[in-house]
Amino acid sequence: MTRALLAAEAEQGNRNGNGRRQRRERSDSECGHSGAAPGTAMCPTRFGSPKTPTSNVPQFGISFAAAPASRRQNILTKLAGSTAKHANHSNNPVWPQVNADSGGYNKTGIALACLALYELHTRSAQGPIATKKTSKASQLASDGSGPHWLAAAAALGGLIFSMHTLLSDSSTLIAWSWTGYADRKPLGPLPHLHGSVTLVAQALGLLIPIISPTWGQRILVHPIWFAYGCANAFVMYQYRNWLGYIGGLNLAVFLMSIIPHVLQGAALASKKGVAKTYFTAWLVACLLDLAGVWTVAYAFVPGGVYLRERTDLVVIAQMLCLGLAFNWPQLKTSKTYSHVSGAVSSYSRTLLAILSVLSVAVTIYRMPNRPPVPYSPGPRIITAGIWTIHFGIDNQGRDSQRKVRDLVHDMKVDVLGLLETDLHRIVYGNRDLTRVLIEELGYVNLGPGPNSHTWGAVLLSKVILYATTFAITQINLHQYPIINTTHHLLPSPGGELAPAIEAYLDVYGTEVQVVVAHNGQEEDPLDRELQARELARIMAKAYPTPTIFLGYVVTEPHAAQPAPYEIMVNDGRVFDVDEEDNDRWCEYIFYRGLYRTSYARISRGVVTDTELQVAQFVLPRHGHGVTDDSFSARMLRSFKEDLPEEHWLPMEYYGDLKEGGKNGHFYHVFNTVCWHNAVMRSGFANTLFLAVVL
Repeated sequence: MTRALLAAEAEQGNRNGNGRRQRRERSDSECGHSGAAPGTAMCPTRFGSPKTPTSNVPQFGISFAAAPASRRQNILTKLAGSTAKHANHSNNPVWPQVNADSGGYNKTGIALACLALYELHTRSAQGPIATKKTSKASQLASDGSGPHWLAAAAALGGLIFSMHTLLSDSSTLIAWSWTGYADRKPLGPLPHLHGSVTLVAQALGLLIPIISPTWGQRILVHPIWFAYGCANAFVMYQYRNWLGYIGGLNLAVFLMSIIPHVLQGAALASKKGVAKTYFTAWLVACLLDLAGVWTVAYAFVPGGVYLRERTDLVVIAQMLCLGLAFNWPQLKTSKTYSHVSGAVSSYSRTLLAILSVLSVAVTIYRMPNRPPVPYSPGPRIITAGIWTIHFGIDNQGRDSQRKVRDLVHDMKVDVLGLLETDLHRIVYGNRDLTRVLIEELGYVNLGPGPNSHTWGAVLLSKVILYATTFAITQINLHQYPIINTTHHLLPSPGGELAPAIEAYLDVYGTEVQVVVAHNGQEEDPLDRELQARELARIMAKAYPTPTIFLGYVVTEPHAAQPAPYEIMVNDGRVFDVDEEDNDRWCEYIFYRGLYRTSYARISRGVVTDTELQVAQFVLPRHGHGVTDDSFSARMLRSFKEDLPEEHWLPMEYYGDLKEGGKNGHFYHVFNTVCWHNAVMRSGFANTLFLAVVL
């Protein structure tokens, strides 16, 4: 790609070089400077001050200003990286944090890097920098002076931040707009199905400056185009679901379309000091990065209170920085337009088309060809789990998606709550932590987006109505298990904002409420009390609907008010999954209206610093409730042999730190699974037996 673009650039320059030299010599002669050194701007009438020779422009700046092929090559590489992330479960395959076990292709990346270095070493001297004096495509058609270095640097910094924050992953804009389900349908786009649309929008945005004539280039730097970008930034921030996503797509088109002009302006401004221009650009980008993180991390940083939940201020700041790149009549801004040869334009269009087709092909290849199926539909079993996975980085610094997938699959978890999952921030690489689970295990749903200013929560579900086999053309969102969802931001007057997801699932024809939440920290007792009361209200309002709570509560078992435990259990009208388990602090499972048959705590292994808790339940017959929910009935323990094998959790996870277990995980605390046979002692036993047999 590099060699083809540069060869086309050089060929176009060679065809037009002689004509330009003749015109330049005539111009120098007319100005009385016929003896001026070739390539220098010694004519004050046409080129400005004779003290500013063009030959002194730093090569780093000229490489952008005088080489449209190289500039567009770098932009295309950015789009190719986003496409690679889309194809590799939201991870760049050559990142150091992914290896062969976590979806990385590091050796392939090193080989490609070596080939790129070899190509650079053997590249013809007729490249854009060497031919900047003669190549038409390397010259800038300017009708005014260059931009002020500070304005150009701020615009470049704002662009870098915008690209990293919003466009480095195809699912980030979707996460910004996501609110959940209503009437069994998603209210907005899904990352694994619509991520390619984001990439196509980026390709379209980059195509605009490539194919635009000079008058089209003027439009791209006109304040009206900036107003278009600001309007769509407002729509993306203010609205959710499809409308918010459409605003994000238009913002992506805007950002990609102005990249060549912003880079060109920074290159021209670097003539007045390359170091200060690019240092300032990266300083602006870093400050915006910090501001973007402080909107959610305000409880841990000095001065964070001023940016608490103020993503609007960050969006305004980045757009103001970008606005400095446009041609404002009152300001000394750049009025330059880059020209691309026909060959370079053709290559660029071809590569953009290829990347767009690849992104769509990945989506089609990963599209599920069957609806999600629960692990044990016959006995009416529903297995729920809660896991705080701390941003998807394991204890070795690698991406943990596949390790999470393996354990969740082995435990046959139908409904899963994951906490601390919002990775759509620069510090976490703008990743979608649910992509492997959704695409490989058939889960559906997401959680609050980065504009909700939480550390993230996700509710994933496999449970559906009795399902038959569907062809891919017959799949529609009506077969998805989630009836509706609501995202809650729990009261947090002092500390970090706490997320909660309330969902109603259609479990074998019975509506079941599932709540996933991440409460505040021990340092904020008032926050935890208020959050517990709100969660209790959410669960109590659905009584007597069967309910499962999966959350990070931060309380001792049986702690009295104002501690969260007693508030949630009593006011929420739910039961603790195991009232005799006194060795807990963070993760809890509560329930009602279900028969609990097993409860297990699985060690964290190397995935994170928090265990996975799993509870298995059996739904009563449709239209019936639990016959006996007294303490003695609920806590009646059993041997696993007293239950049908469909209720058994995996045997290979018996072990300890020295031996046994699987992949570093094992049943700990009790060193076994806590089995309960209340369902077998109830009037539901015959129904369960028939379900297992049939």
